[in-house]
Amino acid sequence: MHSLENPFNINSVRPLNDPKECEKLYIKEVNYVPYAFGLKWNYADYEAIVSRFYQDDNIGAFKRALYLIDAIGGTQAAYEFTNTKGRFKSVQLGEVQDQELLLLLLKVLGEAKAWPEFGFVLNLLCSGAGRAMPRGLGNPDLYVHASLNANIAAHLISDGATAGEVGGLQDTVLLDVRDGSVVFRDCFKNEIDPGGRAKPVIVAMMRVRNEAATIKFAIEAIASHVDQVVIFDDHSNDDTVARIEECRSDGLPIDLIRADAWLFNESLIHQILVDRGRELGGTHFLQVDADEVLSDQITPGVLRAIMSAMSPGDILALPWLNLTADMGAYYSEDRIVGLLPSRGLKKFKDVGFADDGFSQFPEWQYAHVNVAPFTYTRRFLSLSDSISLYHLEQINLVNFVAKKDWYRARAFDQNKKLPVDPYLDIRLQLLQMPDSTRPLEVKSRRVDKVNDLFGALTEWRIESNMTACDKYPALRPHMYIDYGHFSTSLANNISEKR
Repeated sequence: MHSLENPFNINSVRPLNDPKECEKLYIKEVNYVPYAFGLKWNYADYEAIVSRFYQDDNIGAFKRALYLIDAIGGTQAAYEFTNTKGRFKSVQLGEVQDQELLLLLLKVLGEAKAWPEFGFVLNLLCSGAGRAMPRGLGNPDLYVHASLNANIAAHLISDGATAGEVGGLQDTVLLDVRDGSVVFRDCFKNEIDPGGRAKPVIVAMMRVRNEAATIKFAIEAIASHVDQVVIFDDHSNDDTVARIEECRSDGLPIDLIRADAWLFNESLIHQILVDRGRELGGTHFLQVDADEVLSDQITPGVLRAIMSAMSPGDILALPWLNLTADMGAYYSEDRIVGLLPSRGLKKFKDVGFADDGFSQFPEWQYAHVNVAPFTYTRRFLSLSDSISLYHLEQINLVNFVAKKDWYRARAFDQNKKLPVDPYLDIRLQLLQMPDSTRPLEVKSRRVDKVNDLFGALTEWRIESNMTACDKYPALRPHMYIDYGHFSTSLANNISEKR
């Protein structure tokens, strides 16, 4: 197989490095947000663009202008725009029910420390359908709820807001670790007692399919933190089950469920895992994938202290960190842009919950299911990178991009059409960065073996995607990687692994 350096299919990348093309597309396209970020890098005079489409009585045009000004001119310019154009008055009068605009305003106002306005917009979001923030946002994205909640909490706790100005997030409990002990706070730096105190029986849940190279690492990393590891093997056809059995033979507390056929339904699998965990006496659940591991500061004692404070209905959320040598050199979380400004937030993930004993996962949601089956009561949230969940997907940029190609191939295999692509940040100038193939460097005893274990997934994904391109030639020009760059001696089922 060829070297992994610069294997990208540059013809599949949209021309976001052309200011004139970006300007035209930003004005004409419905999904205009990515072009604001393209212009951010290349275009200085955003006012000329804004004047071409902004209309004072058009809230959609106001939102588009605000995106562009925030992306290019910065927070202060965006805040001034909300005042000088008088549009915020309309928001105050409740005339604007555009959720996307409210989220964007929240970002602008929080960064500008405009707390009275921030509090009002937050209240509008909180009041959606009579539910509290952030579950009233109504956004189905698995990561948006926790990420937006964390972003708001970070603004409040670091910038001197008061509950009187903002109203607070009563359903958010911030956690930190000092000298090995867990400290709980509200969003205004006040230490609190969250209650709880039940002795938890912690069950780790894992969905796996063809994880032979990494499954022992994943199980060993989590087993000491929990009372039971319940694994659902989704009909692996490699040595995954044998590796799991080796862990069980070593005395690790594993309960294995094996599927008779490939299920690929996250909601149903989650329900099966929770049901089994409940049968085993589980009261608190932790969901981890085979490419995730808790950070070093989350010792078994720390995790148990956190979950002991959680009452039924509470959820635990952690920063979801991608680990690379210098990720910012070629890929940045703030360049993930989609239908909502919350796509630009640092990612946080709900990873555990205190079970209410009866809630069920929705049967219709087969993919990207949130960790808990219920609408939560409180979110226990870490804002510290040292208390986090490491995501080992981005061992290098090639591995990351190959995984996105896998999703495209999977969708094409199922629906015979390309999916809507939220990863327009994968652009020519990013793909050509030499750092894209630099290996992972992180100081963590839990991931010191990660390069050897997870680095092999890059070639595995490339081989799988090569098979997809051979099966569907129409897919090839739309893939991010030029799979003709590699040898064709190996084959794989395109649906082998998530």
